[in-house]
Amino acid sequence: MDPSGKLIYTKNQEVLSANLQTMQDDTTPEGTQIPISIKEMGSTEIFATALIHSPNGRFVTVVGDGEYIIYTALAWRNKSFGNGVSFAWANDSNTYAVLENRVKLRVYKNFKERTGVGMKGSGSWSIEGLHGGPLLCARGHGFVLFWDWETGDIVRRIDVQAKNVGVNSLVGMIVISRLRTGVLVGDWVFGCHRR
Repeated sequence: MDPSGKLIYTKNQEVLSANLQTMQDDTTPEGTQIPISIKEMGSTEIFATALIHSPNGRFVTVVGDGEYIIYTALAWRNKSFGNGVSFAWANDSNTYAVLENRVKLRVYKNFKERTGVGMKGSGSWSIEGLHGGPLLCARGHGFVLFWDWETGDIVRRIDVQAKNVGVNSLVGMIVISRLRTGVLVGDWVFGCHRR
């Protein structure tokens, strides 16, 4: 879901949307299905394992089958594509990172690969997934690593077996969740404002 309440989801390779902002005055009791109007947007060539909105809501990235495709959110037109198993947007919606395989990370700005400045140490660790926000986050076996998007410098490394990393860009907070005896627990809450 994007910040304005537009929900985009897939059913197999069919792409559907609904606007949840129209539901603000709904008095549906908790636990019941919400009656929403569903609109068919189109289809995607890959079986989606993740849908990731850009922070400004203009683009949606579909990740799956070892590939990624960036679509425009309104007209559902293909903007960019390539090989990738994980994807992350920066806060500016013009910069993004693609994990092509467990050790190959590429950073793009304005839909062109950024040359020169790379993420320091990338390729040295096996990465399981990327997470975006004010910092680029890489989650690997036994660690979570944060890079500065502009300089590529490592900001922080935390040795933890993470299941997921959540970023709230509005308040600049990051939550690292991990499994503890079968229960998902939020740990390592800290600020991520750039200085």
